[in-house]
This record gives sequence, structure tokens and C-alpha cells, in this order.
Amino acid sequence: MSKVIITQDPVHFKNQTADLPASLIVQLEESRREELFFLKRRENINGVTVLPAPWEMINATSYRAIFSWEKAKEPEIIDTDYRPLIDQNLKTLNAMAKLIFVQKGFFNNNQKAIGTRLLLKGIQIT
Repeated sequence: MSKVIITQDPVHFKNQTADLPASLIVQLEESRREELFFLKRRENINGVTVLPAPWEMINATSYRAIFSWEKAKEPEIIDTDYRPLIDQNLKTLNAMAKLIFVQKGFFNNNQKAIGTRLLLKGIQIT
């Protein structure tokens, strides 16, 4: 089961990416290993390609992560008083924010590949 992750401190979110601290990536790496293990077991698949993680190192203390979301359920954007911000567009948003997300495993049958993605559930602009 995917664990809900909430960034403790605001991070820079821009164009569907965010700069995350290395300490959070350590947690995501462990979660990724678990997601891929259960995915392989559940789907009973062998000989698949494991796609790269949805983040890359910027420097020793920071990683750039790519986020996605379900089209039918776009993440809610709220302000510091928890009021919805309806005039914001996630694809062009450029702000400091706290993020709520989960890491989910997926199987791409066409490519015979597995991987994980970071599914954004909500954003609090700070």
C-alpha cells in the first residue's frame, strides 16, 4: 500500500516538478523498492525493464522530482488558511508549496517495463 507523503517544509514547485531534499529521497527509494517488489509479485512478471525513478540529483542535498496526477482528479490547490485557490493552473504553477503525494508502481505492458510515479494529491501554497 502506498504511503501518503507530505513535505514538512515548503519546496519549489514549477512546471510539474519540485526540488526535494535528499532526506526525503532516501524514504522514496525505500518505498520504490517495495512498490516494485509487490508489483512484480502481483503481476507475476519476469524479464521486464525497470524504468528510472521519477527524480534526478541536482546536487548532494537536492533532487528534482517529476509529478503527475489523474486527469479525472486534479490535485486541489489551497492557501495557508486551507482555502481552495481555483484560479491556479498546476501545469504552469511556480510557487513555494507543501506537497501531498503518493508513490505508485505501474506496469507498461507495451514496453514490458515497470516503474513508479509520484502522484500529486494536493498542494498548499505558502
